[in-house]
Amino acid sequence: MGLVSFAAGSYLAFVVASYVVVYVAERYDYAWGQAGVFNLLCVVSLAPTAMLTVMFWLHIATVQRFHRIHSCFAIGVGSTTAILTLFWVLSDRNG
Repeated sequence: MGLVSFAAGSYLAFVVASYVVVYVAERYDYAWGQAGVFNLLCVVSLAPTAMLTVMFWLHIATVQRFHRIHSCFAIGVGSTTAILTLFWVLSDRNG
């Protein structure tokens, strides 16, 4: 149950970040439109969510430490936010 909670938190963070990028910052391709780009980002976010969930599962398996469901959700949101922040800082924000 903790892995599902982690994946839900991670995916929620990706969806919120996609919403902010498309609708708040208005960074989208005009040919696709806002809804098309948002849907694409939500679908593409499934891959990094799966990768993060597998890494979290490996962490649980190797350390043999179990977390509560709420803390798994918070770890999912926090790790995804940290990765997205790192990518944002390392990217070219001028264009």
